[in-house]
Amino acid sequence: MAKTKAQNSLKNSRRADHLKAHRFAPGQSGNPGGRPRGTTQFAELIATETRDGAEMVEYALKVLRSKRGKPDAKRWAVEYLTERMLGKPPQAIDLGGNIDVTEQGDAKNKLRERFQALISALRVSELHGGAAPEAGTRSQG
Repeated sequence: MAKTKAQNSLKNSRRADHLKAHRFAPGQSGNPGGRPRGTTQFAELIATETRDGAEMVEYALKVLRSKRGKPDAKRWAVEYLTERMLGKPPQAIDLGGNIDVTEQGDAKNKLRERFQALISALRVSELHGGAAPEAGTRSQG
């Protein structure tokens, strides 16, 4: 006989009962000590071993200037060098749920204008028997 969804759900909820004592209390961090200490030491080690990162920049420049370099490698080199020169671009995230309606309206208007231009071009094309209109001419409509 097949088990019902309720029976399966009850069985699955009991499966982790033995772990309840080991859960974090509400408001308690899973990493109370924060970031491990070694991470700054690792960064210092890299800086020391690469002449404060100069060797890494030289390598990225070699990749970028290589005549046989792959496009993905060159793209990486450009991103790496640009981020070191200008910093990473800020990424703003709106957590309030506010949407800039003017931006959406502008985008909709531009999209609407493009569609209207395409429709006009298709109409003119149909009038000319499927041939594209000559350069510089516009449809009436």
